[in-house]
Amino acid sequence: MAAAERMQEQQRAACEVALFENYLQVIVSVHKESWNPWDWRQIAAAAPPQPPVYAGRHEAAAKVALQTYEPSFTEKLLKQDGKRRQTLAEDVELARQRDQIDHQTALQQHQQAIAQWQWYNHVAQGVLSQHLDAYRAVLDYLSPFDELSELGIVVSLDEVQPGGIAVTCAVRDQEIVPTEERRLTAAGKLTVKSIPAGRYWELYQDHVCSCALRVAREIFGLLPVARVVVNVSTELLDASTGHKGPMTILGVNFVRPTFERLNLDMLDPSNAMTNFVHRMSFKKTKGFSAVSPLALAEGA
Repeated sequence: MAAAERMQEQQRAACEVALFENYLQVIVSVHKESWNPWDWRQIAAAAPPQPPVYAGRHEAAAKVALQTYEPSFTEKLLKQDGKRRQTLAEDVELARQRDQIDHQTALQQHQQAIAQWQWYNHVAQGVLSQHLDAYRAVLDYLSPFDELSELGIVVSLDEVQPGGIAVTCAVRDQEIVPTEERRLTAAGKLTVKSIPAGRYWELYQDHVCSCALRVAREIFGLLPVARVVVNVSTELLDASTGHKGPMTILGVNFVRPTFERLNLDMLDPSNAMTNFVHRMSFKKTKGFSAVSPLALAEGA
C-alpha cells in the first residue's frame, strides 16, 4: 500500500513539474506559432465559386421506387397494392419538394460564397496595389492577433504605410513569469524553490522579445510590407507619479529580408533582437526600464 502511495505521489510530482516546464516553454515560444503566409496573387486570380446544379436525387430515388414497385402476395390478396402505389406517387412529390428546398439552400450558400469571394478578391487587388485601406481591412477582418489574447497580449495598429506597419504590443508585466520553480529530486519528490533573479528576468525578457517576433511574423505573413515596427509596452512604475502606467520597454524595426533568414524554431528571442535596429534597456537583476517608442519613419 505504501509503495503504491509513493508511486502516486511521484506521478503527481512529475505531472506538476511537466506542467511547470511546459508553461515556461509556452511563454518564451510565442513566436514559434503563426498562420501560414498568404498568397494574395493566388487569391486575386481565384475563379468565383460555381453555382450549384439542381440534382433532384431524392425525386429520382422516389421515382425508381414507384417504377420498380411489385406488390407482395399479401398486398394483392388484401387489395393494398393500389394504396401502396398512391403512397409511392405521393412520395415522388414530397421528394421533389425536398430537392427544391435543398437546391434553395445550396443557392443561398453559393450567394454567401460569392460574397466572400468578392471580398477576398477586392482586398487581394488592394493589397497587391499597396492600398492602405486594404492593409487595414486584412489586419482587422482576419484578426491575426486574437490567439495572443489568451496570454494577455493586445496588439493595436499605430501606423500603416505602403512599405511598413507600426504596432504597439501590450504585454503582461513580469508577473506572467512564476517566482518559484518546480523540480524533481533524484528520488522523484517535488521541490519548490525561488527562481534566481537573473533567471527570472531572463525568462521575462525572452517572453517580451518572443511576443515582438510573433507580431512581426504575423504581419509579414499577411502583408507584403518591407518593415514591421513593433513597440512592446507593459505596466511600469512611473517614478514621477508613483503610479503604474503603460510604458514602452522594447522597440524593434523588423526588416523582411533579415527576418526571413531567421530560424525561428532555434533562436533565442532576446539574442535575436541584435539582428535589427531596436531600443531596449534591460538589466539582468532589475529587468526592463522604459525606452522611447520607435517610429516607422526612423527605419526608412
